[in-house]
Amino acid sequence: MMGGAYSHNGQRIDSQKFYSVACDPQQHVVVEACAGAGKTWLLVSRIVRAMLEGVAPSSILAITFTRKAAAEMRERLHQCLFEFAQATEQTRIDALCARGLSLEKARQFAPALANLYPLSLCTDEKPRISTIHGWFSGLVHGLPLDVLVSLGLPAQWQMLEDIDTHWEKIWSTLLQALDDQREEAAYGLFVHEILQGVGLHNLQNWLREALKQRVEIKLAQQGGTLLDSVPSAAQVYGSLSHLSDPLQMLDQVDVRQGFEEMRRDLCHGKTASKNLADLVMQAFITNDVALRFEYL
Repeated sequence: MMGGAYSHNGQRIDSQKFYSVACDPQQHVVVEACAGAGKTWLLVSRIVRAMLEGVAPSSILAITFTRKAAAEMRERLHQCLFEFAQATEQTRIDALCARGLSLEKARQFAPALANLYPLSLCTDEKPRISTIHGWFSGLVHGLPLDVLVSLGLPAQWQMLEDIDTHWEKIWSTLLQALDDQREEAAYGLFVHEILQGVGLHNLQNWLREALKQRVEIKLAQQGGTLLDSVPSAAQVYGSLSHLSDPLQMLDQVDVRQGFEEMRRDLCHGKTASKNLADLVMQAFITNDVALRFEYL
């Protein structure tokens, strides 16, 4: 199909031309596509075509970001080879044409395509499909000890891919560090203030997300852009930007009126609702906006 669906180096092309380039293991390509567009299918197709052209399976490396994606790609490759082994000759030819080969080339490679699955069962050599963390871990584990020392890495270490799996240990280590640094009053008070303000559950969720983005956070800090990357409260809540303290919002007439309407509605309810109405009334009797906030 023509139009905006496919392009190569800025030029619009049809699907056959696109796949002849994208699936060709002899070409270096970058494929950009939205979610669900078939990128996994394309990557598996490149692996199949590389194997057909005589590339040793153990020389093929595919890297993803998550273990789930890596597992899916391994399953898709296995299923693909199994189906090709069971398919008719014409089905294999059609499949190769869909993966960018000319009809002549497809007919030439179709018999070999049928043999890839039984060959994969007879050898331990398979394409390596891994996460970027797993691949890097393998590289570092193979380094000589003196290289590890020069990189500031310990001889014995473990790559943490899944924060949730190790969360209890991470959290207990943090609590121990806080206890060991009790003299660092500012640090302890900071954590205490966060706990008081958002609660334990939210604090732990925030820390989990920070750990997942720890590399980006560290680089932003080193580059001096970390604080600027977080918008100020005034930017997020423009209606509060003129206030020196967000709690002063509780002094505004329209806010008071809204809570007064709520109080009247609560007065017509059951005893529990009337008790809540009393708290709203108490909130606006006091002139201390911090205490008013606590009542509300």
